[in-house]
Amino acid sequence: ADRKERPLKAGLEIEGHLANGELKDAWGVAKRWYRQASETAPKPCYNSLEKQTAERVELYAERVSPRDPIPINVEPFEIRDDVPEDDEIRVAVKSGLKRGKAAGASKLRAEDVKEWLAGVLAEEEHP
Repeated sequence: ADRKERPLKAGLEIEGHLANGELKDAWGVAKRWYRQASETAPKPCYNSLEKQTAERVELYAERVSPRDPIPINVEPFEIRDDVPEDDEIRVAVKSGLKRGKAAGASKLRAEDVKEWLAGVLAEEEHP
């Protein structure tokens, strides 16, 4: 009930200030209400920021592991980093690339690959 009453009360108070031509006061009420209604945390003070920074520096400091390293059970293999062949693009598009999906590590989206294929097809039609 209180969540419904606060905005009504703030709205009435704002209207009262506006009716009296008190724009700054109306704005102040709106800012206070928004600050209380929003779910964001208040800005930390300088001392707490300094403390957080020190804690994070300590947290992310480089250290020697107290145990054995994590085993890698896969043989390393080479990943191609060259321009794909036209046939590879065709296969990728025909395999069902869906538009609107997030790009991977390469930042290459399905839309980009489909546009690439459209360019290849256009070149083949009009060499």
